[in-house]
Parts: sequence; C-alpha cells; structure tokens
Amino acid sequence: MTKSMTKADRRRPLIKSLALLLPPALLLLSACEVATDNPLGSDLDDRDGMDVQTLIIEPDAAWVDTGYYGYGNTEGRITLAVGRTGDTVVRNLIGFDLSQLPDEVDTDSLYRAQFEYFYSRGFSIANWRPISRGELRVSIHPLESQWESDQTTWTARKETRGWNQPGGDFGPAMATLLLEEIESGTAETRSCDVTGLVAAWLADEGAYQGLLLKAEDEDNAACVKEFYSDDLQTAENRPHLVITYEGSDGEKREARIEAIQDCTIAHNLSDGGDGAVYGDAGTLCLGTAFGSSRRLLFDFDISALPDDATINLA
Repeated sequence: MTKSMTKADRRRPLIKSLALLLPPALLLLSACEVATDNPLGSDLDDRDGMDVQTLIIEPDAAWVDTGYYGYGNTEGRITLAVGRTGDTVVRNLIGFDLSQLPDEVDTDSLYRAQFEYFYSRGFSIANWRPISRGELRVSIHPLESQWESDQTTWTARKETRGWNQPGGDFGPAMATLLLEEIESGTAETRSCDVTGLVAAWLADEGAYQGLLLKAEDEDNAACVKEFYSDDLQTAENRPHLVITYEGSDGEKREARIEAIQDCTIAHNLSDGGDGAVYGDAGTLCLGTAFGSSRRLLFDFDISALPDDATINLA
C-alpha cells in the first residue's frame, strides 16, 4: 500500500534546494560593496589621513570653448575626390614630371595631349555612395604655385607656405570632363583632351605646376565623384598624361607619364570663408570629410582647486 506524503516530506526537497543555493547567494552578497557617493570609488574613501572630495567645474563666466575647422589632406589614399556634398567643397591636385617626356616633344612636335584617369564604381571608391548620385561637370585648371602633396591643404601648399588664395592658386579652366553616375561593376580608363594646356607648359616650362580639378559650378554642385590616385597599387590605373607627338622621322609616337604626386583638399563653406573659428556658435560640431575636420577647444577655470590638492582622477 502506498504511503501518503506528509507536508514535512514535501518540504524536504525544497529545503535541500535552498541549502544548495544559499552558499553562492551568500558569496554574491559578500562581494557587493556599499554604494558610495564618491565617483572616485569607495577604495579612496577610507585612506588614512586623506580627505577625498569631488569638485565639479561648471560653465560660468570663466568657461571658454570654441571649435575650428582643420584642413587636412588625403596623401596616401587610393582615390581622388572632386565635387561638393552639403557645405563641403572638394578639389584635387595632380602633378606630373614633364622632364620624363622625350626630348623631341616640344610645341612644334606636339600633336595631342590627354589627361587619363580610371573611373569605376566599387566598394573601394565613393561612386556607389548616395553622395555620388547624379552627374558632375569638372573643370581642369593649371596650378600657378608650387605645392607638396603631403603638406597641401585648403590653406597651405607647403609646410611653411600658404596659397595666395585659399583653395589653390590656379588659372582659368582650359578643359572640362563629365563624370556621370555609372552602373555597378563599371571600371574603365577615360581621358580628357588637354592639348592646349600642355602646349602652354611646353612654351613656358617655368609656368608648369600641375593640374587642379574642381566642380565647374561649385555653388550648385550636389555630388562628389572619385577616381584612382597615384597611391593605387595597380600602376596602369593611376592618373597619366598621354602625349602624342611627331618624331623626327615624321612618325606619330606616344609618351605616357604617370602622376608623381596628388591629393584631395576640402573646405566646409559654413565657416564663413576667412575665419576658421566658430566660437560664437550655439553648438559645437565634430566631424571630418575628405581630409577636412572640425575640432573643439575647451578651457576650464581650475582656480577653485585648493593649492595643496592632489588630483586622483579627472
């Protein structure tokens, strides 16, 4: 006959379970410390002879903060960008070593000159992004001042020298090219005629400083396009000048010279142009785009700290 289970019998398994759970629970409780109001941690509250206090410096008349636009460059990137997105205007500079041309190339033998670039749409290049939708007409200008790609920004052309005009010293447009929106998977070498530009350089070698590419209408441009730079591993897809000339024997020949330096420079128009500081603004912004950046500066009044204070954590 089956014996009925009493209440005491039914409680025994529950008591055993609680007994098993109780030690870990006690361990957890013992590991918890009493909460402290000191943000430096409770381990500093009880140090012998040390009075730990928290000082919060809040904005007041002595508080100073501001922001400014930093101008960087894209030396080392595999792409060059041109156009505009929002308030950010983007230009690129490309330099070639004309001394690499054969001695036979001069104003008389020059037949044709082309600027060659590799235009594609892929994940390594911005032409697939929303900022690249639509088409962009680009103007090509001769640069008129020396520059160094690892130092060039919107305001500087060398480490210790600035442009005469922010954004580059350049002459009137001497060629244009159209960069339209392209389908995914497109990858092709394109070229633009720059015969007049190269002829002017050959006539006055001292005038040559390279090319500047910018949106033809920067005020109304609404997209940024990219093509590959001289830092691309695949040499044939880097920017080139392709010169067709007539040799001394009357035969047409071609000379290809690769870009020796290039970079993208950018500028945010919302800073008003001349002044890079926007300390009077109601908000402070951080960000970066195509080598330009927004940075912040803060200055706090720490005179409220006692002279003998030891700072443990700030």
